[in-house]
Amino acid sequence: MEELSQEQFNQLFSKEWLVKSDSENSVPYLFKFNSSTTELTCLIMITDTKSVWVEVLNSNKIARRWRACNRIEPFEPSSAEREETEKAWRLSVVENLTKIHTPGGMDIVSSFQVIESRYSDFAFEIEFEDFKWVWETNFIGHRNSAEIISKHLVLPLISFSQVSFISGSLGRITESELEKTIDTTVRNARRSIDTHVKNVVSKPLITTSVRRLTAMLNFADELPPISSMNVTPELTFTSPPHSKIRAATPSKPHAISPNRTKRESNLTETPPKPVPFTSASPRENPLKPIPVNDDDSCTEPSDVEPNKHAESAVPVVATPAPTSPSPPEPSKSKSLALAKPTSLRISVSDANSSSSPNNSLAKNRKVESSASDDDEEAERRRVTKRSTYTRPAAKNILHPSSSEEEEQTPAVGSYSKSTARQKTTESDADSSPARPPAKKKKVDSSSEDSEEERRKRVAKLKSGGPTGRGGVRQPLKRGGKRF
Repeated sequence: MEELSQEQFNQLFSKEWLVKSDSENSVPYLFKFNSSTTELTCLIMITDTKSVWVEVLNSNKIARRWRACNRIEPFEPSSAEREETEKAWRLSVVENLTKIHTPGGMDIVSSFQVIESRYSDFAFEIEFEDFKWVWETNFIGHRNSAEIISKHLVLPLISFSQVSFISGSLGRITESELEKTIDTTVRNARRSIDTHVKNVVSKPLITTSVRRLTAMLNFADELPPISSMNVTPELTFTSPPHSKIRAATPSKPHAISPNRTKRESNLTETPPKPVPFTSASPRENPLKPIPVNDDDSCTEPSDVEPNKHAESAVPVVATPAPTSPSPPEPSKSKSLALAKPTSLRISVSDANSSSSPNNSLAKNRKVESSASDDDEEAERRRVTKRSTYTRPAAKNILHPSSSEEEEQTPAVGSYSKSTARQKTTESDADSSPARPPAKKKKVDSSSEDSEEERRKRVAKLKSGGPTGRGGVRQPLKRGGKRF
């Protein structure tokens, strides 16, 4: 089959619809035919109002099919005269096909029958008295089929319905008057197709008539009446019902692990045991000085004093010591160092102080010296800047001056330097991790504190009152920033 050109398609607009029905299937078919005597071609388009099939034939195919349908031997021209005779014969075949595919020619066609074919999508046969003809058409697709049916059938029928209602009875109008009416209507419709279709379909008489026709053709149970006017409806709006608020579904409690329940019950049944408090004997040194690394210290090397006075330092204790000194147990010294890192200084036992008047005098001087040292240490802690926390600093035992050391040496009584050094070594081995020695601030020679103020502080210490050293003690700065 030859391809369908746009020019051939446009030529079908001026052709009339022909109709034939298949006697076996009782299906009506509408088709259009077009031919050209100059090019010796013919075209047919057939539809069942749902799909469209098309076939285009040239001169050679027309002659070959005519001979195949009517059992005529093929013509073999041997001279120029025979060629002219073949052309004339082909022209006569095209003219006869054109005459047959007219409204009058369809009346004389004896039969129209759809046949099966292995070369096309849809084939049908037309039989006349003297000859037969077969069309082998092919489907052009649903989109092209819808476009062809809309332009060639649907829109013309809509426009014609308007013409029929405007002009009245078509049987009483002459052909010339009907042509003028159609021309006027279509000229106005071509300007805007949408307005034209709206004006035609919106007429109540046309719409109700088409509605009744549709119901009748499709065997509807109720046939709608035909009306000549539209009824305006009355609208009443009601408030919508309130939407039901969905109740929140309670969340299921999570199952508690048995291990967690058991662990919590154990915590409630067995509270933590308090750390036992043990007082240190006057012979013990619960705090072990920790050597300071010069690289990490925030002070100059000159500010750190040697640890030569650590051996002769005598701490103070609040409880009286036994009459006969006995060597302390290492375990008690160790527990005291862990439990009370900031305990009071241990004093000399009352037994040694009552041994001689020199001992009592040394004791008073020692208490005064420790009170002054406490004030100096508090002043030094206020002046020193607070740095990053490294380790909780324990309360270190301040070392007395050389003059006070000489006065305190006879007060010790039964303890010599070698014995004190040996005891300190033993207590250091059993005590907590080593701590750095306290940096002692040089005592100013100025007499800021009078003798009367010192006596007041000594009296407070004896009575057990506050020493004016309240508040939380801050850790010492052990080094600068490393960034």
